[in-house]
Amino acid sequence: MNGVAQWIVLALALVCPTACVQAQTFPTGPISIVVPLAPGDAADISARAMGEEISRLLNTPVLVVNRPGGGGTLGAYSVVQSAKNGHTILFAQNSALTFRAVLDPQSVPYDALRDLVPLGIASRTPSVLVVRSDAPYKTFAELIEYAKKKPGQVRIGHPGTGSVGDFCVQLISTLTGAELVPVPYTGAGPTIAALRGEHIEGIVSSLGALSTHIKAGTFRGIVTSNRVPEFANIPTMRARLSGRALRHLVQLSRACGDPRGCEEGARRRN
Repeated sequence: MNGVAQWIVLALALVCPTACVQAQTFPTGPISIVVPLAPGDAADISARAMGEEISRLLNTPVLVVNRPGGGGTLGAYSVVQSAKNGHTILFAQNSALTFRAVLDPQSVPYDALRDLVPLGIASRTPSVLVVRSDAPYKTFAELIEYAKKKPGQVRIGHPGTGSVGDFCVQLISTLTGAELVPVPYTGAGPTIAALRGEHIEGIVSSLGALSTHIKAGTFRGIVTSNRVPEFANIPTMRARLSGRALRHLVQLSRACGDPRGCEEGARRRN
Protein backbone atom coordinates (compact mmCIF):
# COMPACT_ATOMS: atom_id res chain seq x y z
CA MET A 1 0.00 0.00 0.00
CA ASN A 2 2.87 2.40 0.78
CA GLY A 3 4.28 2.07 -2.74
CA VAL A 4 0.89 2.65 -4.37
CA ALA A 5 0.25 5.71 -2.20
CA GLN A 6 3.64 7.16 -3.16
CA TRP A 7 2.85 6.67 -6.85
CA ILE A 8 -0.50 8.40 -6.40
CA VAL A 9 1.15 11.37 -4.70
CA LEU A 10 3.65 11.59 -7.58
CA ALA A 11 0.83 11.31 -10.14
CA LEU A 12 -1.11 14.10 -8.43
CA ALA A 13 1.94 16.31 -8.64
CA LEU A 14 2.59 15.51 -12.30
CA VAL A 15 -0.98 16.00 -13.49
CA CYS A 16 -1.91 18.79 -11.11
CA PRO A 17 -3.84 21.51 -12.99
CA THR A 18 -2.08 24.73 -13.98
CA ALA A 19 -3.62 26.59 -11.05
CA CYS A 20 -1.74 24.32 -8.65
CA VAL A 21 1.53 24.87 -10.48
CA GLN A 22 1.08 28.63 -10.44
CA ALA A 23 0.46 28.47 -6.72
CA GLN A 24 3.70 26.44 -6.42
CA THR A 25 2.14 24.31 -3.76
CA PHE A 26 0.03 21.19 -3.56
CA PRO A 27 -2.13 20.45 -1.78
CA THR A 28 -3.64 23.74 -0.67
CA GLY A 29 -6.27 22.08 1.52
CA PRO A 30 -7.75 18.73 2.55
CA ILE A 31 -7.95 15.94 -0.02
CA SER A 32 -11.15 13.92 -0.44
CA ILE A 33 -11.19 10.32 -1.64
CA VAL A 34 -14.64 9.42 -2.96
CA VAL A 35 -15.58 5.74 -2.68
CA PRO A 36 -18.80 4.94 -4.61
CA LEU A 37 -19.57 1.99 -2.32
CA ALA A 38 -21.04 1.52 1.15
CA PRO A 39 -18.84 1.84 4.25
CA GLY A 40 -17.15 -1.40 5.26
CA ASP A 41 -16.70 -2.65 1.72
CA ALA A 42 -13.25 -4.04 0.87
CA ALA A 43 -12.63 -1.08 -1.45
CA ASP A 44 -13.68 1.31 1.32
CA ILE A 45 -11.22 -0.28 3.75
CA SER A 46 -8.43 -0.07 1.15
CA ALA A 47 -9.24 3.57 0.41
CA ARG A 48 -9.02 4.46 4.10
CA ALA A 49 -5.65 2.73 4.44
CA MET A 50 -4.38 4.56 1.36
CA GLY A 51 -5.82 7.83 2.63
CA GLU A 52 -3.85 7.50 5.86
CA GLU A 53 -0.64 6.96 3.91
CA ILE A 54 -1.28 9.86 1.52
CA SER A 55 -2.06 12.06 4.52
CA ARG A 56 1.26 11.10 6.08
CA LEU A 57 3.21 11.69 2.87
CA LEU A 58 1.63 15.09 2.14
CA ASN A 59 1.09 16.16 5.76
CA THR A 60 -2.49 17.15 5.01
CA PRO A 61 -5.92 15.82 6.04
CA VAL A 62 -7.42 13.16 3.76
CA LEU A 63 -11.15 12.48 4.04
CA VAL A 64 -12.82 9.33 2.71
CA VAL A 65 -16.36 10.03 1.47
CA ASN A 66 -18.77 7.16 0.72
CA ARG A 67 -21.27 7.84 -2.07
CA PRO A 68 -22.81 4.50 -3.07
CA GLY A 69 -25.45 3.97 -5.71
CA GLY A 70 -25.93 3.60 -9.42
CA GLY A 71 -23.24 0.96 -9.82
CA GLY A 72 -20.63 3.51 -8.78
CA THR A 73 -21.84 6.28 -11.09
CA LEU A 74 -23.17 8.58 -8.35
CA GLY A 75 -19.80 8.80 -6.65
CA ALA A 76 -17.93 9.04 -9.95
CA TYR A 77 -20.14 11.87 -11.20
CA SER A 78 -19.61 13.81 -7.98
CA VAL A 79 -15.87 13.73 -8.72
CA VAL A 80 -16.43 14.81 -12.34
CA GLN A 81 -18.39 17.81 -11.03
CA SER A 82 -15.84 18.67 -8.34
CA ALA A 83 -13.30 21.51 -8.53
CA LYS A 84 -10.58 20.69 -11.07
CA ASN A 85 -7.75 21.26 -8.60
CA GLY A 86 -6.66 17.70 -7.86
CA HIS A 87 -8.04 17.71 -4.32
CA THR A 88 -10.87 15.23 -5.01
CA ILE A 89 -9.91 11.68 -5.97
CA LEU A 90 -12.17 8.89 -7.18
CA PHE A 91 -11.39 5.42 -5.79
CA ALA A 92 -13.62 3.27 -7.99
CA GLN A 93 -13.94 -0.19 -9.46
CA ASN A 94 -14.22 -0.74 -13.20
CA SER A 95 -18.01 -0.83 -12.85
CA ALA A 96 -18.10 2.97 -12.58
CA LEU A 97 -15.54 3.38 -15.36
CA THR A 98 -16.60 0.83 -17.97
CA PHE A 99 -19.22 -1.82 -17.19
CA ARG A 100 -22.08 0.51 -16.27
CA ALA A 101 -21.57 2.50 -19.46
CA VAL A 102 -21.82 -0.73 -21.50
CA LEU A 103 -24.80 -2.25 -19.69
CA ASP A 104 -26.85 0.93 -19.27
CA PRO A 105 -25.26 3.89 -21.12
CA GLN A 106 -28.25 6.18 -20.55
CA SER A 107 -27.64 6.06 -16.79
CA VAL A 108 -24.04 7.32 -16.96
CA PRO A 109 -23.91 11.15 -17.10
CA TYR A 110 -20.18 11.33 -17.89
CA ASP A 111 -17.53 9.94 -20.21
CA ALA A 112 -14.76 8.32 -18.17
CA LEU A 113 -12.19 8.84 -20.94
CA ARG A 114 -13.04 12.52 -21.37
CA ASP A 115 -13.95 13.58 -17.84
CA LEU A 116 -11.50 11.66 -15.63
CA VAL A 117 -7.71 11.52 -15.50
CA PRO A 118 -6.34 8.13 -14.33
CA LEU A 119 -3.76 8.39 -11.54
CA GLY A 120 -3.01 4.70 -11.07
CA ILE A 121 -4.32 1.22 -10.38
CA ALA A 122 -4.79 0.45 -6.69
CA SER A 123 -5.60 -3.25 -7.03
CA ARG A 124 -6.69 -6.10 -9.26
CA THR A 125 -8.55 -9.07 -7.84
CA PRO A 126 -10.50 -11.98 -9.35
CA SER A 127 -14.25 -12.28 -9.12
CA VAL A 128 -15.67 -15.22 -7.20
CA LEU A 129 -19.10 -16.81 -6.88
CA VAL A 130 -19.84 -17.97 -3.34
CA VAL A 131 -22.73 -19.77 -1.68
CA ARG A 132 -23.43 -20.62 1.95
CA SER A 133 -21.47 -23.59 3.20
CA ASP A 134 -24.70 -25.40 4.12
CA ALA A 135 -26.26 -24.90 0.66
CA PRO A 136 -27.50 -28.06 -1.10
CA TYR A 137 -25.24 -27.33 -4.09
CA LYS A 138 -21.54 -27.84 -3.44
CA THR A 139 -20.13 -27.13 -6.90
CA PHE A 140 -20.73 -24.70 -9.75
CA ALA A 141 -22.26 -27.49 -11.86
CA GLU A 142 -24.66 -28.40 -9.05
CA LEU A 143 -25.73 -24.76 -8.65
CA ILE A 144 -26.44 -24.45 -12.38
CA GLU A 145 -28.40 -27.72 -12.36
CA TYR A 146 -30.38 -26.50 -9.34
CA ALA A 147 -31.09 -23.15 -11.03
CA LYS A 148 -32.32 -24.85 -14.19
CA LYS A 149 -34.77 -26.91 -12.16
CA LYS A 150 -35.98 -23.78 -10.37
CA PRO A 151 -35.82 -20.98 -12.95
CA GLY A 152 -36.01 -17.49 -11.50
CA GLN A 153 -35.62 -18.73 -7.92
CA VAL A 154 -31.84 -18.59 -7.51
CA ARG A 155 -30.93 -15.04 -6.48
CA ILE A 156 -27.32 -13.92 -6.79
CA GLY A 157 -26.35 -10.72 -5.03
CA HIS A 158 -23.77 -8.31 -6.41
CA PRO A 159 -22.37 -4.86 -5.43
CA GLY A 160 -24.68 -2.84 -7.68
CA THR A 161 -26.40 -2.52 -11.05
CA GLY A 162 -23.78 -2.25 -13.76
CA SER A 163 -21.05 -3.61 -11.50
CA VAL A 164 -18.59 -6.34 -12.43
CA GLY A 165 -20.66 -8.72 -10.31
CA ASP A 166 -23.83 -7.81 -12.20
CA PHE A 167 -22.03 -8.40 -15.50
CA CYS A 168 -20.76 -11.76 -14.21
CA VAL A 169 -24.22 -12.98 -13.19
CA GLN A 170 -25.71 -12.06 -16.56
CA LEU A 171 -22.81 -13.61 -18.44
CA ILE A 172 -23.03 -16.88 -16.51
CA SER A 173 -26.79 -17.02 -17.12
CA THR A 174 -26.30 -16.46 -20.84
CA LEU A 175 -23.56 -19.06 -21.25
CA THR A 176 -25.14 -21.77 -19.09
CA GLY A 177 -28.82 -21.24 -19.84
CA ALA A 178 -29.60 -21.03 -16.12
CA GLU A 179 -32.03 -18.29 -15.11
CA LEU A 180 -30.08 -16.67 -12.29
CA VAL A 181 -31.66 -13.56 -10.78
CA PRO A 182 -29.16 -10.71 -10.22
CA VAL A 183 -29.93 -8.76 -7.03
CA PRO A 184 -28.17 -5.36 -6.70
CA TYR A 185 -26.86 -3.97 -3.42
CA THR A 186 -24.69 -0.95 -2.60
CA GLY A 187 -21.44 -2.84 -2.05
CA ALA A 188 -20.04 -6.17 -0.96
CA GLY A 189 -20.91 -5.62 2.71
CA PRO A 190 -24.70 -5.62 2.22
CA THR A 191 -24.49 -8.71 -0.02
CA ILE A 192 -22.64 -10.59 2.72
CA ALA A 193 -25.35 -9.72 5.25
CA ALA A 194 -28.03 -10.80 2.77
CA LEU A 195 -26.41 -14.18 2.11
CA ARG A 196 -25.93 -14.80 5.82
CA GLY A 197 -29.59 -13.99 6.35
CA GLU A 198 -30.64 -16.37 3.53
CA HIS A 199 -32.22 -13.56 1.52
CA ILE A 200 -30.18 -14.63 -1.52
CA GLU A 201 -28.58 -17.88 -2.65
CA GLY A 202 -25.16 -16.59 -3.67
CA ILE A 203 -22.86 -13.62 -4.24
CA VAL A 204 -20.60 -12.58 -7.08
CA SER A 205 -18.05 -10.05 -5.92
CA SER A 206 -14.31 -9.57 -5.60
CA LEU A 207 -12.27 -12.31 -3.98
CA GLY A 208 -10.71 -9.66 -1.77
CA ALA A 209 -14.11 -8.81 -0.30
CA LEU A 210 -15.13 -12.43 0.32
CA SER A 211 -11.86 -14.20 1.13
CA THR A 212 -12.23 -13.88 4.91
CA HIS A 213 -15.63 -15.58 4.83
CA ILE A 214 -14.33 -18.35 2.58
CA LYS A 215 -11.41 -19.00 4.93
CA ALA A 216 -13.76 -19.01 7.93
CA GLY A 217 -15.92 -21.65 6.26
CA THR A 218 -19.03 -19.47 6.30
CA PHE A 219 -19.16 -19.33 2.50
CA ARG A 220 -17.97 -21.76 -0.14
CA GLY A 221 -16.29 -20.46 -3.28
CA ILE A 222 -17.54 -22.52 -6.21
CA VAL A 223 -15.99 -20.71 -9.17
CA THR A 224 -13.54 -17.86 -9.72
CA SER A 225 -12.38 -15.93 -12.75
CA ASN A 226 -8.67 -16.54 -12.19
CA ARG A 227 -6.64 -19.15 -10.35
CA VAL A 228 -5.31 -17.95 -6.99
CA PRO A 229 -2.73 -20.16 -5.21
CA GLU A 230 -4.24 -19.42 -1.81
CA PHE A 231 -7.61 -20.72 -3.05
CA ALA A 232 -6.39 -23.40 -5.44
CA ASN A 233 -9.39 -25.60 -4.57
CA ILE A 234 -11.80 -23.13 -6.23
CA PRO A 235 -12.15 -24.01 -9.94
CA THR A 236 -11.96 -21.30 -12.59
CA MET A 237 -14.21 -20.43 -15.50
CA ARG A 238 -11.38 -19.24 -17.72
CA ALA A 239 -12.07 -22.02 -20.20
CA ARG A 240 -15.57 -20.61 -20.80
CA LEU A 241 -15.48 -17.00 -19.62
CA SER A 242 -12.84 -14.35 -20.15
CA GLY A 243 -10.88 -13.96 -16.95
CA ARG A 244 -10.03 -10.37 -17.84
CA ALA A 245 -13.66 -9.42 -18.34
CA LEU A 246 -14.56 -10.72 -14.87
CA ARG A 247 -11.70 -9.27 -12.87
CA HIS A 248 -12.27 -6.46 -10.38
CA LEU A 249 -10.01 -3.48 -10.87
CA VAL A 250 -9.78 -0.42 -8.63
CA GLN A 251 -8.49 2.77 -10.23
CA LEU A 252 -7.78 6.18 -8.77
CA SER A 253 -8.78 9.17 -10.90
CA ARG A 254 -9.33 12.90 -10.65
CA ALA A 255 -11.58 15.26 -12.58
CA CYS A 256 -10.21 16.49 -15.90
CA GLY A 257 -9.75 20.24 -16.22
CA ASP A 258 -9.52 20.17 -20.04
CA PRO A 259 -11.80 17.54 -21.67
CA ARG A 260 -10.10 18.02 -25.05
CA GLY A 261 -6.72 17.26 -23.56
CA CYS A 262 -8.13 14.24 -21.72
CA GLU A 263 -9.65 12.88 -24.92
CA GLU A 264 -6.30 13.25 -26.68
CA GLY A 265 -4.56 11.51 -23.78
CA ALA A 266 -7.08 8.66 -23.92
CA ARG A 267 -6.40 8.19 -27.64
CA ARG A 268 -2.67 7.99 -26.95
CA ARG A 269 -3.22 5.41 -24.19
CA ASN A 270 -5.30 3.29 -26.55
